[in-house]
Amino acid sequence: MQASKHVSASQLPKKVGIGIDFGTSNSAAAIFDGERVTLVQLAKDSAIMPSANYVDRDLSPLLARRRLTIILRVIRAERLS
Repeated sequence: MQASKHVSASQLPKKVGIGIDFGTSNSAAAIFDGERVTLVQLAKDSAIMPSANYVDRDLSPLLARRRLTIILRVIRAERLS
């Protein structure tokens, strides 16, 4: 019969996790590293980004508002021509 080894709390794996909030208008994400929660920078200058986004065929992301503006301009141009 083997004796069990004593493991100190510092040797135990840390509990880590991620959290994602998909809101109606905005979304955010955070990482828990076992000690503290850190918000993930999702947008250029913010940890919060619009929930509706679009990635085109060239894999270029566009925020929903900008994409909708482009789509509306195309539709208006087609109606006028």
